[in-house]
Amino acid sequence: MCYSSPLGTKKKIINRVPKLVKEPQAPSDGKEKSEAESGRQHGAEARSIPGWLATDPFSGVAGLLNRWAAPVFWEAFDEKVTPLLMEDAVESVKLRGAKLELKAAGQVGWLFLSALRTVYRKTLTQDAEIRKLRDEVAALQERQLHMKETIESAVNRGDQMEARCTALAVRVAKQKSRQKPKVPSAVQVRALVRKENWDPCTWDEQFQIMMMTGIGRMRWKYV
Repeated sequence: MCYSSPLGTKKKIINRVPKLVKEPQAPSDGKEKSEAESGRQHGAEARSIPGWLATDPFSGVAGLLNRWAAPVFWEAFDEKVTPLLMEDAVESVKLRGAKLELKAAGQVGWLFLSALRTVYRKTLTQDAEIRKLRDEVAALQERQLHMKETIESAVNRGDQMEARCTALAVRVAKQKSRQKPKVPSAVQVRALVRKENWDPCTWDEQFQIMMMTGIGRMRWKYV
């Protein structure tokens, strides 16, 4: 495969992916300490870079890059990173120098581009998941609102029915209190008092009520 160099000529890529990562080995305690100290040192160097703090992610890498070249900032990256913005930023960088320097800069650029691509892919996936969760939450909220309206409607209808039943019960009670007891006829009284066994236990319930309300005094009228 070929690519266009900054000078306009085409060169063949022999080894496209540089071997920058060595085989992992079990480090000794001294090496681990030296790597930790080196990382802290590089992170401390990031303090001298405008806009960078020692606690920022990749502050150690920023300290290393600051040794090689002056920091380059792209204000659009403060808000978001997109492939188009990245392309514009790379095109704005003017590379001048020996071939080895261009190669080293290209290798570093490939490392950061690969890392950026991974982060960007994960961001797209997370954004899709967030949109899906937002849609689910919106659907649940709408369902909850519908259920709330249904419950409130049922409660209001229950209150109305309870009020109607209460009013009806009061009305029936008033009607019963206004009803006058039925007066027994003269024939009923004569038939009752002329019995040899004048036992109130033999009266029917309605007649007992009429007699107990005082209308039974009519008995003496018909004797």
